[in-house]
Amino acid sequence: MQKISGCRCKQADLRHGVAIRDAGNREWGWGMGVADASFEELLGLIYESVHDTRLLVPVMQKICTGIGAAAGHYVRMDLDCGAVSSSLITHESYAGGEAEYAAYYSRIDPRLAWLNAGEAGEWRLDQTRFDETFIRDSEFYNDFLGRNGVRHIAACHLGGGGKEREVLGFLRHADAPFYQEEHVQFLQRLSPHLNRAAALRGKLQQQNLLLQQERVLVENLAANVGIVYLSAAGKLVSMNAAASALLSAGDGIGILRDSLVAREPDDRDNLARLLQGALSASAPRASWMRLRRTSGVLTVSAIPFGTRDSLDATENSAAAAILMEHSITPKLPPTNMLQATFKLTQAEAKLAVALLQEETLQSYSEKQGISRNTARTHLASLFAKTGVRRQPDLMRLLLATQPGPLVPVSSDFIA
Repeated sequence: MQKISGCRCKQADLRHGVAIRDAGNREWGWGMGVADASFEELLGLIYESVHDTRLLVPVMQKICTGIGAAAGHYVRMDLDCGAVSSSLITHESYAGGEAEYAAYYSRIDPRLAWLNAGEAGEWRLDQTRFDETFIRDSEFYNDFLGRNGVRHIAACHLGGGGKEREVLGFLRHADAPFYQEEHVQFLQRLSPHLNRAAALRGKLQQQNLLLQQERVLVENLAANVGIVYLSAAGKLVSMNAAASALLSAGDGIGILRDSLVAREPDDRDNLARLLQGALSASAPRASWMRLRRTSGVLTVSAIPFGTRDSLDATENSAAAAILMEHSITPKLPPTNMLQATFKLTQAEAKLAVALLQEETLQSYSEKQGISRNTARTHLASLFAKTGVRRQPDLMRLLLATQPGPLVPVSSDFIA
């Protein structure tokens, strides 16, 4: 780093560092040798700023003390065009200048291209780059920095990669002496930690963005999917608006003494088993069922959050999520079309339509007053005449015989 000559400074050796004083005996800051405890405290703040960017303010304040700067300025910006997305300043007296920089002056800042050309964490001093002639003719230095009473800056960009960069800059008063080698060494000592913290902040911001996008997706899905959260005891903890509307209708499923209860006896037993499995203390399992309603079929899924030992065992803690969604009822092909297409008998075509309506062989045989073996014979004939061997394949083939769009059927449906 180039050392500027002609600066009327003298150095006073101290136990923990070097105090830089000008000819008027004014102390402008500390050099390399800050006390170990203070340096460790500074490093702690740098890494805490990963989770809370506002902590960069006390970080910059301590650095200002260390190098004799009047103010520290943090910006997250696009170094190519100067657009600022976030900004922090150490002293409120410079808040007006901070706003002006973000609104206009960042776009004409002559230092950005030069700063961007450096490595991440490489501190650069404008005193080594811009001479008095350039500064005298610069709108940025005269109309902005000069008006705010500052001039000399030590700055670097951090983190590397990505369109946006984090930039730290430390400004000195216009009448202050130039930065010295000791100050640059102090800043370089901090660079690995500032860089690492900036990289971690970038990763955390990406993760937060993904979480935000996932939250939007879940909220959009939740508009049509009822979600109920149950405690380990099976009691209602909370629900979304879609679940509240669905349960308040009392069609097929409802709430009784803060518990989910199905209306039909068969469904009630199946729902109880489903919830019991999801809320098992030692081996919770995810599962689903279909529940009958007057308005159609409701798919109910239970998703456990973990074993009871791994969960917060308070009374209001959610141990499982119950998802409720209306099943889409496909348009059924007419029996005469099935008979004509696959050369089915009337009995075989009726069974085919019943299977598409999610009937089981047992329920169909009971409704038709035939034995289960007879129903199985009709099913075997359906397989033979359609040329398929699995019931999901049969369902897809039968639905494809009707005019209009093809409606897929889940491959795990078994009557």
